[in-house]
Amino acid sequence: MFIGCGGGGSNSNANNGGNEIGYKIATGNLHSLALSNSGKVYGTGLTSVGQLGLGNANNRNTFIEITGLNDKNIKAISVGEYYSFALSGSGKVYAAGLNLNGELGLGDISNSMTFVEVTDLSSKNITAISVGFYQSFALSNSGKVYATGLNYDGQLGLDDHTNHNTFTEVTGLNDKNIIAISTNVDHSLALSGSGKVYATGDNANGELGLGDYDNRNTFTEVTSLSDKNIIAISVGFYQSFALSGSGKVYATGLNYGGQLGLGDHTNHNTFTEVIGLNDKNIIAISTGADHSLALSSEGKVYAAGDNYQGQLGLGDNTDRNTFTEVTGLNDKNIIAISTNADHSLALSGSGKVYATGDNGDGQLGLGNTADTNVFIEAIDLSN
Repeated sequence: MFIGCGGGGSNSNANNGGNEIGYKIATGNLHSLALSNSGKVYGTGLTSVGQLGLGNANNRNTFIEITGLNDKNIKAISVGEYYSFALSGSGKVYAAGLNLNGELGLGDISNSMTFVEVTDLSSKNITAISVGFYQSFALSNSGKVYATGLNYDGQLGLDDHTNHNTFTEVTGLNDKNIIAISTNVDHSLALSGSGKVYATGDNANGELGLGDYDNRNTFTEVTSLSDKNIIAISVGFYQSFALSGSGKVYATGLNYGGQLGLGDHTNHNTFTEVIGLNDKNIIAISTGADHSLALSSEGKVYAAGDNYQGQLGLGDNTDRNTFTEVTGLNDKNIIAISTNADHSLALSGSGKVYATGDNGDGQLGLGNTADTNVFIEAIDLSN
């Protein structure tokens, strides 16, 4: 659900921003996407409203090629609650799935069972996309940000609480040189090229990191991070993370499951340094419902938070409130991570995708609907 940590949601992996070539992964609530370095997109899991873009509502429990995107030269993917986006190398944006709140940006509120081009963005030179529960963002190569969808809590940053069904320019960010956006349930973060972080939306749990619990409907600078040289951001359901250029990780918001990795279960309303990761050379963070993953430059993965469905991949179902090494991935050369709701994906440099956690709708792509508490290979994207 984010773009920024080392490069989404979309979406949530070490090389998932912009148009660079490479394998990519993205997790939704109950579905997942994977992208090969040849531009082929694969999907698995729930497809009740067309979120896999396969033209029907038949759930899948293995990754299946989304042939409707084969000629689109796809370079990035991002997955929301019940919908999905794909971005081509030429900056064209395609959307499928739920559109009840206008989250697809197609000018209406009709669901789409197949990927449809978002024509309003065709001339915007879009380089990145980030989608959340019911809202979506697009970022242009000039740093302009466009938003659509649900805006009940001001999560679009448009200075109103009105839903939008077309991508609308977030003018409050026009002079900020935005390079990344991350959004999830009802709040959003934006990152500038100078390392400044801006936040908007719901703040009931301190997820905006502004030192209070007041909602915002415009992007407001998180001044406590101004001197931290932030290079990446990740937004979870009700928590947020920021990663500095020196590899330090900062977390704020809801922490009942220990998902902030701070050694407690106390909510925070300011970004607090995650001391336990200081010596890990962290290059990416992905946070979901109530668990989080961190990726080191050595390819090691660390997990914290709720683990009742095995989403941490640690071989048990015990929660953690500090980041714990996922030793089962140590020899996999992991380059990207993605989490949402109650499942997690990890991607190796050779294109293998590993999955763990909730699998009730086949979102792990393992050929069944049984949960697992260890990372299991789901698809080899190099084949």
